[in-house]
Amino acid sequence: YFMEVKGMLTTCDRCGVTCFRKCVGEGETDGGFTRWNKFEPYPDGWDYHSETGRLCPKCNAEYIKFLNEFFGRERVEVMEE
Repeated sequence: YFMEVKGMLTTCDRCGVTCFRKCVGEGETDGGFTRWNKFEPYPDGWDYHSETGRLCPKCNAEYIKFLNEFFGRERVEVMEE
């Protein structure tokens, strides 16, 4: 018995932890000439920062803590992809 699941494997740009997001459909434009895959949302805690790339929940929490301590702020804005 063989089963295949299409999706995207994402790796944390700091520690190498991975998460898998299943393909949930396809998007298209210009009459179907241009197509792209749509994936499940990232699990909670996975965020993207322009300075570091994609971070897993553990690395993201460490990064936010570092920035908050460095800048003396309560919260750092997270950039949505």
